Amino acid sequence: MASSASKQEPAPVPSEQPHIADMVRNDVGMFLGGGAICRDIMARKEEGIKKYGVPLQPFNGRCATMDLYQELLDAANYMRQKMYEDSNEHSWSAPKDWLENYQKLLNLIQFVHSKLPVENRW
Repeated sequence: MASSASKQEPAPVPSEQPHIADMVRNDVGMFLGGGAICRDIMARKEEGIKKYGVPLQPFNGRCATMDLYQELLDAANYMRQKMYEDSNEHSWSAPKDWLENYQKLLNLIQFVHSKLPVENRW
């Protein structure tokens, strides 16, 4: 049986729904003050349009929970790589702020996994 982490979602279908990146950009502007992160969000939106032909929109035929779960797993791998590469002894000696946020990420992964449709969980 294949893991839910390797489940392939269908290509997104366009809709008349709002663009999610625009909503996130507005949230970042409201809560974080905007700036570089807003520009990065819009750049990622453009990359998504190039890759998928449409911006990320709700009700696009994909399971948003599955997409989130898979992206969080990737984020955990990248974060652990960063922590390993930055540690002097290449062991579990990352700075405390990285360790704390890594644990938060792992907890978020566990939460999202619990929200996957039952047929996608082991």
